[in-house]
Amino acid sequence: MDTYRHLREHGNSAFIFLLELGLTALVYCVIANSERSAPEQLGMIAVLLAIWAVPSVLVHLIAQHLERRFSHYDRRLEP
Repeated sequence: MDTYRHLREHGNSAFIFLLELGLTALVYCVIANSERSAPEQLGMIAVLLAIWAVPSVLVHLIAQHLERRFSHYDRRLEP
């Protein structure tokens, strides 16, 4: 079981690395396109990074909610 977890962690890391390479390629495409001005390019990169970050933020919020719900935190606060 430990070996499976270890392999899964490495697989997740490799997949994240591949996704980061894809993000890098998209950012490069935005920068390499000289038809847009620098502020437009910066805005497009900001949108790309926001799209990149939103799923992980949502997963984090859901995980925090589930952790609080299943830890019975609210019940411990009541007298």
